[in-house]
Parts: sequence; structure tokens; C-alpha cells
Amino acid sequence: MSHFTTDDQAALRDAAAVFARKEIEPLAARIDREERTPPELAAKVAEQGFLGLFIPEEYGGAGADLTSCCLVLEELAKASPAFAGLLSVQMILCPEVILAVGNEEQKRRLLPPSARGERVMAYSQTEPAGAGNTPSTRPG
Repeated sequence: MSHFTTDDQAALRDAAAVFARKEIEPLAARIDREERTPPELAAKVAEQGFLGLFIPEEYGGAGADLTSCCLVLEELAKASPAFAGLLSVQMILCPEVILAVGNEEQKRRLLPPSARGERVMAYSQTEPAGAGNTPSTRPG
């Protein structure tokens, strides 16, 4: 199976590559050392529109497809895998959960500020066999 990107996807990928080399690469060691994203970098990512890439236009985002988002993340990960991993949660995972199970009020309240970089979202998941809940420690 082969996959070809559209002209729009290629342009987005190329813009992300330039951004990664210019803005992320010089900060990659600092991100790893401090285990946090420098606030100035988060603001620049928001200015580029990457945070709202996957969010539908009706909620203030670009309404891009998942392939486009992955192409952007791949380029950013070349400069800093840690940063791209964190960004994927903010850029795709959290908005997708809100879009899938949120009501209209929640979508309108949460997604636009996330797309603009004004709201940082987080994601947590539990699993039956997760830490502290193994068969030997499970109550009952």
C-alpha cells in the first residue's frame, strides 16, 4: 500500500519542519532537562495554529484530518520527541474525547480556547489491570 500526501498536507508538513528546526530544536535539550515546555514555545505553537489543527472550524480550529496532524507531529518529533508526545495529547487526544463524548456546551466552552492555546488540557485513563489494581491487590 502506498500513501501520497495532498499538496495542502505537504505544505503543512514543510511548514512544521521549518518551525521545528527554528523554534523547537534549539530548546530540545532544555525540554528534556527541565521536563517541561518553555512557555514561549507553547505560545509560538499556538500562533502557528498547530494546537487547533484537529479541532473543527466551527469550534475555532482548522478542521484538519488526522493524517495532516500526524505529519505535523512527525516533523516536530524530529526536533523533540518529548515535546511532540506532549503536544499530541493537547492537539489530538483531548479534543477528540471532547468531540466524541462532550455535549455542545462543553465543545463550545472548551475547544475554542484550546485551539488558541489559552487552555491546556490533560488526559487521564484508568485500566482494570493498572498499577495498584492487580489481582493480588484488588479488593474483594
